Amino acid sequence: FNGNYTTWDNPAITTLNPSLTVPAGTPIKVFHRIKGSSSTSGVTQYLEQRTSAAGDSCPQLWSRGSGSKINWPTTSGFQPRSGSGGVSSGISSTDYSIGYIDSGFGHRLGLQEIKLKNRAGRFLDSKEADLGAAATAALSQTPAQGGLPSIATQSFAQVSLLDKEGTNTWPIILMSYMYVEQNLTLKEQNGQLLKSFIEFVLSDDGQTIAEEFSFVRVPASIIAYNNVTLNSLALASGTTSYFIEGSSTQMGLGAQEFAISEKRQSFADYDRGLIYTQLTALTTRVAATEAASSQSCSCKEDDDSDVKGVANVGAVFGVLAFIISIIVAIKVFCFMPAAPASAPKIVERENSSVSMGATPSQVEIKASQKV
Repeated sequence: FNGNYTTWDNPAITTLNPSLTVPAGTPIKVFHRIKGSSSTSGVTQYLEQRTSAAGDSCPQLWSRGSGSKINWPTTSGFQPRSGSGGVSSGISSTDYSIGYIDSGFGHRLGLQEIKLKNRAGRFLDSKEADLGAAATAALSQTPAQGGLPSIATQSFAQVSLLDKEGTNTWPIILMSYMYVEQNLTLKEQNGQLLKSFIEFVLSDDGQTIAEEFSFVRVPASIIAYNNVTLNSLALASGTTSYFIEGSSTQMGLGAQEFAISEKRQSFADYDRGLIYTQLTALTTRVAATEAASSQSCSCKEDDDSDVKGVANVGAVFGVLAFIISIIVAIKVFCFMPAAPASAPKIVERENSSVSMGATPSQVEIKASQKV
């Protein structure tokens, strides 16, 4: 990544990888992010602070600093790309290339993952490692060591899950956070809704959904840490807590007024489903009408028959256009709501390795982890 080694047969590489067989002089192509990226921040921070049990230290070799954007070499071997998708596409389409991406992108594309040596001296890839171990290790460390603060209203500015101790720990882990106002009394019922939503995200069903997007569920020790934080939230009196219906149907309860359901649909979703079903049926009918018209059409038919055929098809297409216009109108309405004045202030920093810290009136919730 410094550009010091430009071919795969460099002795520094072949010594560590004796089974690596590539044509002599094969150039190394490095794909990296061009814009600000938490992936770039995590990788460069790791390179900057890396010190293993064996004593090797990357800061002696890595001189480009760290952050979401750095000054990469500008030689032909370095290929800037936008987004994890751009880096993934570059690597998958270029032989003998290397780069850094969220593990989910690489696994979905079937890319070969490089094993990294953790602080215990073990070479592991992210599938072999215990990805929650880094967060568990952070609980036993002080903030000065990059650990989690004892209470969630303290600063998280120094928290880091990079290169933690542990036999099976993966060295590059980033964690997502939710910043939440601790005093939610002025939010009234919205305060209860926010707390219940967070509880669902941290539930087994919520964490399963996170896994579908290539996140790693947070370990039980962090769930317990979060529960203490949630119990410290101040809620308005007289408000109603929400019932959460997960993947198992709760007869009657999931349809009640104060419920958050993973299984059920709003009427708008149900109505859109009907519209799509009707649209598919109409499309089939139009195709069938056109086919029948083409087969039954005869030059001996009078003009009135032709006009009637055109009128029928026109009516079908007219209904089709009407349904499509409803879909567009519903989409605009549903996805562009006006924000209520009492909406809770929530900021979710996805894939952020270092948070900006919490003010005394804020708390942090660890939502999920990204590799």
